[in-house]
Amino acid sequence: MLGNLYENKILSQNLFSYSDVASSTHSSLTSSPIKQFLQQLWKVATVKNSKKIQDPEFPDQPVENINVEIHAVDRFYPLKYLSSITEAMRKRYEEPTDVVSSNLLFNSFSHGLSSIVFNYKNSTYLKLGASDSCNDMFEDAQVYKHGLCTKRARSNILLAMNYSSKIYRKLFDYFRQGKAPLSVLVHHVMLYDYYPEEFQDVLWSATQCHVMHQVRLNRASLLQARACYQKLGDIRMYFIDPADMYVPPDSLNWLIVCIKNFQAIIQLRHTMDAKKLFQRRSKYLTLAQFATSSSDLGWLCMMLSIGRNACALPIHGYLGAKKVLYPSIIPDNVFCMRKVDSVLYKEIHSIHQFLEFQGRLFMDLQDCQTFHREYEIYHCYRTGKPLYESYEEKARGDDPFVMRSYPKTNFELAINSNKEIIEKYKKVFEYKRNALLKPVLVGNGQKASKIY
Repeated sequence: MLGNLYENKILSQNLFSYSDVASSTHSSLTSSPIKQFLQQLWKVATVKNSKKIQDPEFPDQPVENINVEIHAVDRFYPLKYLSSITEAMRKRYEEPTDVVSSNLLFNSFSHGLSSIVFNYKNSTYLKLGASDSCNDMFEDAQVYKHGLCTKRARSNILLAMNYSSKIYRKLFDYFRQGKAPLSVLVHHVMLYDYYPEEFQDVLWSATQCHVMHQVRLNRASLLQARACYQKLGDIRMYFIDPADMYVPPDSLNWLIVCIKNFQAIIQLRHTMDAKKLFQRRSKYLTLAQFATSSSDLGWLCMMLSIGRNACALPIHGYLGAKKVLYPSIIPDNVFCMRKVDSVLYKEIHSIHQFLEFQGRLFMDLQDCQTFHREYEIYHCYRTGKPLYESYEEKARGDDPFVMRSYPKTNFELAINSNKEIIEKYKKVFEYKRNALLKPVLVGNGQKASKIY
């Protein structure tokens, strides 16, 4: 569905120039006839012609009479600077303002999949389209509503688990032991809201193993692993690299996930103000005191702020753009990773309607078996490489079984060097962290303790 939409744009060699796109779209806020309904300028969700919004039958069908436009995301702050924002600058966030700072980075997005997750009348919407500019989308971008057919999908997933009980039992074991490839894990994580609680717990176990392997690669911190073990926030956000997260210079209500071929602008449920967040959710103060860097503290604030809006984030498009899952930039479906998953939204009258979905489950099981066998033979005993490294090398086009230009990974050396860096900046960071948390801790009768 989406592949045909972008076939003549992103995947073609001759991309439209910015002037061509600007002339064919209504990206200007001043010239747009659409009425703005939110207070701040950065919140630019709008409704066409004030017509009533009618929900489509299925989540993968576009919603009419609603639109959202991008407002100035050509520069932003890295998420790690969130905890260092001064009080004077924080007050200026009440109104849009131009902030000039050496910490501002230019948007690295050049072309690919662009998306906006926003709220309207207590519902979450996703605008998805192709773009060759960080501040615009092609005119055929569509808006989709998340959360449709949820009850039907939950009942259908129970039917699927009943029809394919043997396959699900084996997948259950692979997930519980953390021995499933990333492609299979993400496939089922995107169906997380439809699974029963028991299977959701297994997906958390598999995600915890994934995060721990990212810690070994120095791509994640121990604070993120602790948060994952506590099941903090939305499970999908643990597959997003914190280094790819940014904050716009004039709002604490939005998060930007950006790489070269993917951009997502996400409206947060709560303002990303660390002091207010920890005052409102004081039970996470203990977790905050385990932070060893400003990146940790900024990431924790983001997880406490994003809420349920993370459910609509197209993580399969993000991982595809990073070439971790598959080389394609364009996902096959909107809120699911596989086309066959859309059968869950339909009325099921016969087991024959589940045949393609069952076939995909069987392929997932085969991928788990193959992956587990390759991991034990080639990585656990010979190279000591982490669980998902071979699949990332496959995506880069390298032979996963021949260590050509990749040096052997010494986890102990990496962890020790990381500790030395932490010790070097420990006192400076502890002072900043305690200054931030002290008003909240004093109000709760606690003390800001040091990290040992």
